[in-house]
Amino acid sequence: MNEIISFYDVTVKIGQKTILSNIDFKLNRGDFILLIGANGSGKTTLLKTALGFIKPSFGSIIYKNEISGYKDIKNFCGYVPQRLDIDRYFPVIAEDVINFAKPEKNLLNYIIKEFRIKDIIRKPFGMLSGGERQKILLAMALSKKPDILLLDEPNLNLDINAYRDFLRCLLLIKKEFNPTILMVTHLISIIPKMVNRVFVIKDGRIIYKKAPYEIFKIKNIMEIIYG
Repeated sequence: MNEIISFYDVTVKIGQKTILSNIDFKLNRGDFILLIGANGSGKTTLLKTALGFIKPSFGSIIYKNEISGYKDIKNFCGYVPQRLDIDRYFPVIAEDVINFAKPEKNLLNYIIKEFRIKDIIRKPFGMLSGGERQKILLAMALSKKPDILLLDEPNLNLDINAYRDFLRCLLLIKKEFNPTILMVTHLISIIPKMVNRVFVIKDGRIIYKKAPYEIFKIKNIMEIIYG
């Protein structure tokens, strides 16, 4: 079986409000899925549900053919949040953040070299730029050699050059380790070339699951997503 994670008719309710409705999909080993939706469409909730932080109200999630419930998936899942805000003067350097995942020495050396972060790993994490922070968080996530990488809006607060550098690192990861990647974004204008499927989420429902080139063939797709 190539399936890494499967959602079966997953619904999430918070109080009386339904955030996700009847989410159903399977991710196979090596997939790179882009989950696109407007702000408030349910993207981050879906990611947190996949991570086990939120329990489905209905339905189930299967990890490597095991029913999850509150299953702790930290041993095979890497997560890059939208941001990690730390006071500029908090005494944590970038290397400490990476070492939180207890990487093997050879892997750590590879990351430092290929991500081009040698000059910043001894700097306070709080003083790094947005792009530098995202690279450090990606390095931390990769340090666990995860089967799945979950990325929550990694482009937020990055200029175009910083985002391209982040995608360069992501391409290196994909070629070297081939993890399954689920990346959340509200942007349809930049689709990384490694993406093999695009999911569109609107009002808590996944309304499209298509190859990237097929998404742009949909009439009024921008209005459908953001309208």
